Amino acid sequence: MQHPFAIFISICAMAFAHIATAQEAERPMPVDQSAYHVPVFRNQYVTVLRVNIPAKRTTDYHIHSNDQTCVVVEDYPPEAYSQPLGGPPGQPRGAARGETTYIAYVNKPLTHRAINPGTLPRHSVCAELQGAKPHGFTSVAREVAGYTQVFDNERLRAWRLVLAPGQTAAAITQKPPGLRVIVNGGEIEELAPGRHARGIMLRQGDFYWQEPGATRTVRNIGTTAIELVEFELK
Repeated sequence: MQHPFAIFISICAMAFAHIATAQEAERPMPVDQSAYHVPVFRNQYVTVLRVNIPAKRTTDYHIHSNDQTCVVVEDYPPEAYSQPLGGPPGQPRGAARGETTYIAYVNKPLTHRAINPGTLPRHSVCAELQGAKPHGFTSVAREVAGYTQVFDNERLRAWRLVLAPGQTAAAITQKPPGLRVIVNGGEIEELAPGRHARGIMLRQGDFYWQEPGATRTVRNIGTTAIELVEFELK
């Protein structure tokens, strides 16, 4: 028969282990190490994360310390919300597919977790900007039909391109490097000076890194409307 004192010690050890495990679970981590935040591309300018939180799942508490832009690629479940460390749960935010946001975290870091109690995934593509300052690139306006500027700040300039089947967006020149995120896929054809026309199949939720110095015309040669969000670094 086990001694009562030994039983007491065993119970205390299990309690302390439970407390330690709970504390470890709430210890914040960098966002690119958090559950359901998967780094899928990285270079000297950006780290691209696929943030895809399944139904009934919660991320770890994680730290946002780099400026970040995100594109929602599936309608958010209306029940999804976030919770700052040590604070109350936030209000649900039903972001629509295509919503594009920019948040400056460098001077005001945020530690929180994301909770998805709904039945749909919470899916977006996010780019963390490396470094605390602009890189010195100069962006040129895209004053052609099809492109709509989403925002323009000291770190990024962003446009939305929407083309119905058969529509063409006239040539633009992308001087800085940047990123393209696919909101609504389909089939396009890109034309560049001195090159053959190139057909591209676009899938919702995909992204492409775009090197600087490209001039291109985009034509929708498919049967569905396409929607892209393109960013240029500064």
